[in-house]
Amino acid sequence: SRSNSVGESDRKSSEDFIILKVFGIQAAGKNIREDLVAVLQKKLDDKVVEVISMMLQRNSRCKLASEDVMFLQKPNSPPDTVLQFTVHVNTIQYLQAVAYYLRQNMVQIPL
Repeated sequence: SRSNSVGESDRKSSEDFIILKVFGIQAAGKNIREDLVAVLQKKLDDKVVEVISMMLQRNSRCKLASEDVMFLQKPNSPPDTVLQFTVHVNTIQYLQAVAYYLRQNMVQIPL
């Protein structure tokens, strides 16, 4: 159970949430309705990424839930960075081992 600044009690069993209430003489303008909400959402998203990063740094064997992956990698959004590798022709026979090595170690290398 939580109490807000007015003294009301909010009950929600399994979710945490934030209620933003704006009071004033006039109705809230666009800068409050959209811009402030966008700034707050960005700060919350950054904090979630920080918590997930710290969790993975402390335990690299920790598995991300599908919700975590969807949060980090928004559906239908382009990647921020694309890496392309060129492999020498003599290493083609070892390509499976190289792919395994990269999968195993890319998690530990900060990009």
